[in-house]
Formats: sequence, C-alpha cells, structure tokens
Amino acid sequence: MEAVALGAALEKLIDRTIALVREREIKRSAFFRELIEPVHASFTRFREEHLRTFGEVRVRLRDGSASLTDLYDLVEDKSLLESRSWSMFDRLEQLAAGSRARVGEEFIDYARSLAKCLARTDGIPNDIMYYRGIRSRLAVAMRGLERANWEEPHEPEAVLRERLFNEVESLLIQFNEYTGEVEAAYLRLRNHCLV
Repeated sequence: MEAVALGAALEKLIDRTIALVREREIKRSAFFRELIEPVHASFTRFREEHLRTFGEVRVRLRDGSASLTDLYDLVEDKSLLESRSWSMFDRLEQLAAGSRARVGEEFIDYARSLAKCLARTDGIPNDIMYYRGIRSRLAVAMRGLERANWEEPHEPEAVLRERLFNEVESLLIQFNEYTGEVEAAYLRLRNHCLV
C-alpha cells in the first residue's frame, strides 16, 4: 500500500516537473517571438541601411560626384535617422544587464553583441561607431583639403579620396564582422529559446 502511494506521489512529481519544463519552454519561445524577433528585424533593417550608406559613400568617393562636405552631411543625416535603432540596442543591453529574471547567457550575449556598435561619450551611448568613424575620417580629409588650398606642396584630392575610400573600406570590414557576431549570437539565442 505504501509502495502504491509512493509510486502515485512520484508520478505526480514527475508530471509537475514535465509541466514546469513545458511552461518554461513556452515562456522562452514567447520571449523570443515577442521581444527578440522584432528587435532582430530592426537590426536587419539597420544593417541594410548601413550597407547602403557604405555603398553610397564608396561610390561617391570614387567617382567624385559629391564633395566631402556633402558626404559628411549624408552620413550625419543617416546617423540621426538610425538613432531609434541604436537606442533600442542600448535599452536591450540595459535590460539584459539589470534583469533579475534568468534570461540566460544567450540573451545577455545577444544584447551585448548588438550594443557593440554604440559609440559612447562618458559611458552614455550617443551615436553609431561606424557612422562616427566615417564622419571623423571625412572631417580629417576636409581639413586636409582646406590646408592644401593654402600650403604647398599638398596631396591631390584624388589621392586623398582614394586613401579615404580605403579607410571607409576598412570600416565596412569591421561592420561586417560586427554583424556576423550579432547573427551568431542571435542563432545561439534562437536555439536556446526554441528548443
């Protein structure tokens, strides 16, 4: 009789454990679909916009169809348009860092990988490092051209544009590495949440 009662209690315990595991799986799945998928869709748009901007800057540097000032303004405008995306990445990182719930290392890694694109001043995010990098290189090149108008000898604008093109190309490579890290973290999180 005691063995039967013990067996029934053990069976109830196993059923509750299975129910808890299923409930956690459902919650992880809902968390992924309701929070992570929309954030990642925003990241995908962010990546596509960056790639378009990199492409436009590279083409216009090479063909000389835009002044460096025009290119600077273009990147500045794009940066302002992307402020919603990068502020979302920052909020997600803050959520991961301050979460009391067990969100898992996969979520923390994903949030941190997204936030790696943020340029910070005094610890506060205020820009996207890739756009800031392009603008800073354009600003240096513009100052170089201004000096060239007053001093001899100077670097021809075509040479300056080619050097600038190579620097933008280097930033593009860094951006692609960043997006690869984000995608890898996303897949790990996806696998964790959608077991």
